[in-house]
Amino acid sequence: MTTFTPAKVRIGRRKFPFTTAEAASAAYRAIIDEQDLGASQSPNCDLLDGQGSRIGYVSYNGKVWSGDWAAETAVCIFNPYA
Repeated sequence: MTTFTPAKVRIGRRKFPFTTAEAASAAYRAIIDEQDLGASQSPNCDLLDGQGSRIGYVSYNGKVWSGDWAAETAVCIFNPYA
């Protein structure tokens, strides 16, 4: 498991204080469910450090990842189905 300390979660254009990977996952899935969005319609959900740099993300299925999927460095740090 990779350790990192996000400061905020950015869902689309909105930013929220980060508490836990589980909370970030739940918030993202709540927005998706509330707006009845499919995967292609859902906004990005990024985990940001104190300087606003992206250090991870939440995928559509609610899994939380550190690193960057495009660079194939992502490591799953929370799986809501486990």
